[in-house]
Amino acid sequence: MVNTKKSNIRGIWVQIRVKSDKKPHLFTQPELNYIVRDLTFSKQHSEVLVLREQHWNLLDKDARITVFRKHSADLQLLFILEIL
Repeated sequence: MVNTKKSNIRGIWVQIRVKSDKKPHLFTQPELNYIVRDLTFSKQHSEVLVLREQHWNLLDKDARITVFRKHSADLQLLFILEIL
């Protein structure tokens, strides 16, 4: 059974799905991306988090470390630096 809980975290209201069973929830790739983004982790901190989650068997089999913080490199292609 899944219940919904609302929490105020640092002034941001977050709706959390809470399972009533005691089985661990394995993080999926999108969930990892959201966690890293919401906590504003650096690339190194993101990798430490994911490595520990892997060690504790808390990751879905398809979740990967290499996705984190790659978006800044993708965005660099959209900007041109002009040196005057």
